[in-house]
Amino acid sequence: LALEKLTDVAKVLVPMAAQGISRFSVTGQRLQSTLILGAMNDSISHGLSSQGAGYESSPLPKRLAMVSGLGHHFCTDFCWIGAEHGGIAAIALAHGILLAHLLAPLADDGCPFVDRRFLSPVRGWNF
Repeated sequence: LALEKLTDVAKVLVPMAAQGISRFSVTGQRLQSTLILGAMNDSISHGLSSQGAGYESSPLPKRLAMVSGLGHHFCTDFCWIGAEHGGIAAIALAHGILLAHLLAPLADDGCPFVDRRFLSPVRGWNF
């Protein structure tokens, strides 16, 4: 995990939709805390089942923050990019990128234009 290489320069590591930081790989002197961020409806990293394990493997002190009503892209602006055209995967398909449909589950996870049960990405940004 790329974040593990930052433990000597960062005070707080914030892996998002990730499996945390292994307590055995942390060697930095500056690290004061780890915050695992995740979305309960994340179908890519499977919500609490993945982030919960990441929390357990992270060094103390640590925090876990999970938000409901959002998916994998709750902290990004991916759901805003081309939403009126079906999102970034649909735009890629429309422009001849034939394998874009394979990336659609990742590209669109948690986007309200795919499923109205998801909240606006702005809610994730505020979280």
